[in-house]
Parts: sequence; structure tokens; C-alpha cells
Amino acid sequence: MPARSRRPSEPVGPPGLASAVVAAAPLLLTALFAAGGASGVLPLPETGLPVATLGVVALQIAGGILARELELDRWRRLWSMALACTAMLLPSLALQAALSRTPFVSWSSGSAGALVWVTLGSLVLLTGMWVWTATVSTDEPERAALVWLPAALLVPAVLSTPVTDIDETAGLLALAIACALAGAGVLLGELSPPPTLLPIAIVALVAEFAFLVLLGRLPALPPDQGRVVPALGVLLLLTAVAMLLAAPLAASAARRFGELVDEVTPTPVAIRRRRDGDER
Repeated sequence: MPARSRRPSEPVGPPGLASAVVAAAPLLLTALFAAGGASGVLPLPETGLPVATLGVVALQIAGGILARELELDRWRRLWSMALACTAMLLPSLALQAALSRTPFVSWSSGSAGALVWVTLGSLVLLTGMWVWTATVSTDEPERAALVWLPAALLVPAVLSTPVTDIDETAGLLALAIACALAGAGVLLGELSPPPTLLPIAIVALVAEFAFLVLLGRLPALPPDQGRVVPALGVLLLLTAVAMLLAAPLAASAARRFGELVDEVTPTPVAIRRRRDGDER
């Protein structure tokens, strides 16, 4: 897993404001389309399908294809993360939040099994996305926190949904909040030196918590819930925060591991030279 050099289309120095906005476009556009779908502003056909969500996914797929064709690694990472958050993480967290709002969920009554399994599934999904973040950020480990930021922000955004029935509108609103703040973090990160990228991500997470409290977005938990319900929610939150803090370190470790593999694994040129030497 060798570290790749920065491409000419991705400047090393801090860009201007316009370039920073373009760099954050995958998250900002996702937030814009998700907010439009949640508010009903977009003229969408009335069907039984989640048309608004499918529209957001289509946008992200198109953006990822464009980033690949233009060989823009930073864009491709953000489009891929946004797509994973929309198509995989959002449904998993929405199901976990919906089950946590079911009355009489507790260990003592034996009704917490489904919630526990869904929570474990969400943790496995978070782990997989976090490992992917580390492996694709080996060329710029300091940016790993910003790549992971949309997933970290989506967890509290979904879990804090104040309604008991988390439908498409509620899910898209949570996605819009998470991607808007993550996009702002990426934009600010593009204008800042590398050592400040992790603090910027942390500030974005703290700002989201404050924003959710100001909006009154608190979980609508029934009063007859067992302690397992808030405990599993806190576990998801702490996992997302811990992964955010450890993302740059994980990317650096993945980079070092790739370098070690390159050192101990013979390259085709080295094998050819060794074979030629034995023949002589």
C-alpha cells in the first residue's frame, strides 16, 4: 500500500476561497440536495419509493464518477464517504434509533435483542468505513479526520431525531445537518495548515452538539425504557468520536504498514535482477 504523491490538480499550498468551496462541494451539494428533499422544495414525483434519497445517491454516484475521471483523489474520497453515509450508515442508524424508541425495551423483559443486534451491525459498519478512511488517506494522514467527519457527525444527527417514527424526511434532515457541518469543516480545512485539521474536525463535532441542543433535537425516548437503550446510544456516539480522534493516527499506521510491505516484498525489478545474477 504505497503512499501516493499528490496530483498536480490538487495543490499543496492553501487554496483560495473559491478552490476551498469546490473542494468541499461533495458534502455541501449532498447537504443541499438532502435539505431540499426533506423540505419538499424539489419537484419530485409522488411514488412509494424514496425518490429524494435516490436522487441524493444518484448525485453522489455521478460526482464520484466525475472525480475518478478527473483523477481528483480528495473529491473521490468525499463523494465515496457521502455515498456510504447515505446508502449504508443512514439506514442502519435510523433503524437503531427507531428501535430505541419502541416502548418497553429492556434487558429484564427480554425485548432488547433486536436493538442490540442492530447496534452491533452499526458498529461493524462504522468500523469498516473507518478502516476504509485510514487506507485511502495514507498519502495525507492529516486529512483523515476530515474524510471521516461526515460519518462522525451523522451519528448524533440521527440519534437526536426528536420523532418516534424516523421516516425519509427525518433521515434526510439529519443527513443535511451532518454534511453541511462536515462541508464547512472541509472548507475551513482547505484554508488552514495541516496541523489544524484535527482540531477543526473536533470543533465541527462540538458545534453540531450545540446546534442540535439549540434546535431542541433530543431523542424522543419513552419513559418506560430500560438502561440498555441510552447505553447503546452512548456507545455509538463514543465510538464515532473515538474514531474521529484516531483517524489521522490510523492513516499514518496504514501508511507505515504499506511502506514496510514494500520493503519486504520483492518488486518485479528486484526479482529479475536476482534471477539474472543467479544465472551468471
